[in-house]
Amino acid sequence: MTRFATCLLVAALLAFWGCAVGGLKLVPLRYDGGAGGVSSPGRPGPATTVGISGFRDVRKGMEAAYLGTRYIGGRTKEVFHVEGEDVATALTDLCAAYLQDAGFRCTRIADWEHTPDGLRYAGQGASLLVAGNIERLECFAVKKIGFTSMILDVRLVFFLGDPGTLQLRTVPYELRLTRQELTFSEQKLRLFLEESLLEALRTVLPPGAVNAAP
Repeated sequence: MTRFATCLLVAALLAFWGCAVGGLKLVPLRYDGGAGGVSSPGRPGPATTVGISGFRDVRKGMEAAYLGTRYIGGRTKEVFHVEGEDVATALTDLCAAYLQDAGFRCTRIADWEHTPDGLRYAGQGASLLVAGNIERLECFAVKKIGFTSMILDVRLVFFLGDPGTLQLRTVPYELRLTRQELTFSEQKLRLFLEESLLEALRTVLPPGAVNAAP
């Protein structure tokens, strides 16, 4: 390729990056048992009743619906928010769907103090209480020549409590993962987030451990 042709190619790429559609994008986060779930829907499962309270978003300086940012050529082009209410609600719904697919009876309960004494007044009738804090959750997509790099940074803290014995277990979970794609799309970002968050749930809340928790 001649120097002139190379310059034209670079100019075309820069024009493409500069004209890329930016702004706010909404990304749905859903549970799909057929894409890495724990059981077939409707399969009879354990009799354990799990009480789930809403996850708390304790991230600093981020909007409640914020998921991540896409950069092209060193500039911010797209900002991604979760479709629906906020990230905490989406993760709570994801957790409930995951446990229901595993055969557990799930019920939503009010927020409770994450201490052994807080268990005393929470989740009447449930065998296990599940809650969590979102300390970090952000995905960057960085456009480079030839591919896009998606970098996910997650830190969650789960609280698993037995209201019968007042035992409480705190389980931190951290993940920093990079995935490279030849082309970028909102669907690829969504799948990257869903698969990573489901892996967190499978790690902290495998069905056998739920029966035995805390």
